[in-house]
Amino acid sequence: AQKIGAAGWGFAGSSGASEAQGGGTMGEAQEGEEHPRVMFARQLQHPEWMTDVPQDLQHNWFVMPRPEGQRCLVVTSKGRTVVRGRTGAVLCMTSTGLPEGSHATAAARSDFCVLDAIWHEPNSTLYICDVLVWRGYSPGGCGAGVR
Repeated sequence: AQKIGAAGWGFAGSSGASEAQGGGTMGEAQEGEEHPRVMFARQLQHPEWMTDVPQDLQHNWFVMPRPEGQRCLVVTSKGRTVVRGRTGAVLCMTSTGLPEGSHATAAARSDFCVLDAIWHEPNSTLYICDVLVWRGYSPGGCGAGVR
């Protein structure tokens, strides 16, 4: 796992106001930079439908059922959790038990988490599909079974 900076994920210059309210929470685009919504939207996996079952499925594939719901990116930082949709727009802001996802789990350090997830609104559940950043570390070099 590799330690990465929060600025690359759009956290630099956070003003404390909600992006949904027009403020700069979780980063604002500076001149010559892409808007955080675009950057967040590019982070989601794009799963492929399996139309034929490969002969080596049991040994060489990692298969995960996809829960019903809306694809989203869950970002925790500075004591709050922001859930963003496929376009990168804020779906909701809440508190969670994830590291840095609430005031109770926030630490004095500047760690953050970014998770690829599915939001199932009828039962208010987030299903985590992949870990993109965990406490400031990118597990990108780890296998999918570890993440």
